[in-house]
Amino acid sequence: MKLKQLRYCCTNLVGGCVHARSDRLFSAGEYRRYRQHCPGAAGHPCGHPLRPGRPRDLRGYLAALLLAGAAGSWYAQRVLYPAPLTGIAFRVQESSISDDVGLIDIAVVRSDGLEGPARVAYATLQGSAKAGEDYTATQGELRFAAGEQSKNVSVAVLADTTLTKPRRYFSLVLSNVQGEPGHRVVIAPKEVARSDALTAERSAWAASVIAKDVADLVVDVRVLHDLLRGSREDLREFSAYQHSLEVKSGNLILAREGYLEALQKLHQQQPATVLAAMDRVCDDLMRKKLDQQCKAVIIMKRHYTELVNGQKPDMDRWAQELSIVVPPVKETDGTPI
Repeated sequence: MKLKQLRYCCTNLVGGCVHARSDRLFSAGEYRRYRQHCPGAAGHPCGHPLRPGRPRDLRGYLAALLLAGAAGSWYAQRVLYPAPLTGIAFRVQESSISDDVGLIDIAVVRSDGLEGPARVAYATLQGSAKAGEDYTATQGELRFAAGEQSKNVSVAVLADTTLTKPRRYFSLVLSNVQGEPGHRVVIAPKEVARSDALTAERSAWAASVIAKDVADLVVDVRVLHDLLRGSREDLREFSAYQHSLEVKSGNLILAREGYLEALQKLHQQQPATVLAAMDRVCDDLMRKKLDQQCKAVIIMKRHYTELVNGQKPDMDRWAQELSIVVPPVKETDGTPI
């Protein structure tokens, strides 16, 4: 068919264009004159494209498009975006394990639709436990066969190499099930024998006494240095302060060595057990109104954690940090300390 034999009609079938309603056919010359678009009526421009063919052909094409759109919508809803599954849940909502377990199996059960298969999507969700540090993040799909009621999801739990972490949790969620059921996995520190806990507590008590001694001696040495500088005009007083300073300095050296030895002894025990023991010791000291010694234990926990993390002991800094627990000396009566 040659171009001059073609006829064109307006595609504005639903917009009420006068030419579309009247099945107006445009010639090839009009097609070019109106630049391939329908001119519409006077005062009511149309602007819709002109297409070759008769109006009824276009209406059939439009009907086909509508039918295809409906089919596509059905496909999207049923295949691409299916309705959430029902009757599927975790067997229990929470489980608790030790962080040295390695692998946990979590049961998913279904009670409805057993006559057909089902595909259930699952994924881990981070909580206070961190993916890659406390557990291995995972996601996937459980495929239930017809009549199958239970399947397990396996998640790897990573061991706490520092043995210092508290209780923490992560979740597993069924994402394509109605209500998105969740299962919480609580990771608890490895249980400690009572005898080990008592040993750690006794060691922490002994270390706390040495820590307080270090704090007191650092302050004493600091004060004696000040007194010594101010007593140079009195030879007798200067000599007394100098002797006291020598004694206190020697005692501080021994106390520092004892403090480091006590921390190294604690380092031979399970870190989580030691930290818990330090907390109990501090609580006991507070009940006995030994606030300064409790504050020394709090600082001692930081020093102990540095050792656990492989840092080199820094007794000069540690001693100065411990001295903070002793209130500053505001005045003296001139008597050697």
